This record gives sequence, structure tokens and C-alpha cells, in this order.
Amino acid sequence: MLAARYFDGKALTLFWCDKPWHLCSPTDVQSRDVSSASDGPWFSVSVHDLNGDGVDDVLATTNRNDGLGAVYGFEVPSDARTGTWTSHRLGPAGFAPHFRLPGQGGPGTATAFRLNMGAPERKAMVLVSGDDNATVCMLTAFVPGDPTNWDYRLVRLLTSSKGT
Repeated sequence: MLAARYFDGKALTLFWCDKPWHLCSPTDVQSRDVSSASDGPWFSVSVHDLNGDGVDDVLATTNRNDGLGAVYGFEVPSDARTGTWTSHRLGPAGFAPHFRLPGQGGPGTATAFRLNMGAPERKAMVLVSGDDNATVCMLTAFVPGDPTNWDYRLVRLLTSSKGT
């Protein structure tokens, strides 16, 4: 299980148990941070094949109130418990809160999807809620056919006078 630990520890953390989950006691559960807590707090996390290489990746956002919130893609190693998780920032950091009140930040959730309109993209596009940034954005790959290139461009679809 992968958790975005927004409130306690600020890290993206992998939890596992060597037994079926329903048979695990708290002392059976092991964990490992796969991100730097300094990049957090991590907010949204989901699993998708982002780069079209046939292997699942993790899509995650950092919800920050300092304007440095961002969207990340993580390559999951073949052994998630011991391998190196490689992170890629998808597009620019930013997403500064619109109102600058305590506790507010951006971005919020990110959702990966693919269009299939006769010429399907190899890489997923990502729809991003700016949360307290008051935007809705789309991230699209600069090089859709190259799974090793993680460069994405950001397009603002909507800017609101309130949160999103």
C-alpha cells in the first residue's frame, strides 16, 4: 500500500506485510519512505502507466502553501520494497495559493487519462486541480512517443476567483 502522508511525516510511504493484510498486526507492518519529506507534503497518489512503457508508475502531487507544489511521476522499481524509486517532476512547480491563508496550498488531485481518437497518445495526459491555487490545468507530454522523456508542458484550462 502506498500512502501520501500529508499530515504526519510529509513523505510518500510504502507499507507492506508479508501476510495477507487481514492477518497482519501492527507489528507485522513494515514501511519505507520512497520520497523525500522535504518535497512534501504529499497530497494525492494514484497508479497509472504514465509513460506508456507497459509498467505502472505512481502519479502524486505535493500540496504546498509556498508556491512550490508540483505533480510528480515515480517509476516503481521491480522490487518496490528495496529498489530505487525514480521521481520526475511533470511540468513546472508553482500552484501558489490564491488567497494565502494558513493551511491552504496547491495543487490538489491529479488524474491521468488517455485519449483514443484515431491516434492514441503513448503517454498519459494529466488533469490537475489547483486546489487553493484556483486553477484547473492539463499536463501533456512534450515527446508523446518516448517513454524515457518525462518533460511535460502545463496548460491552464481555467482560472477561478475562488478555490477549485
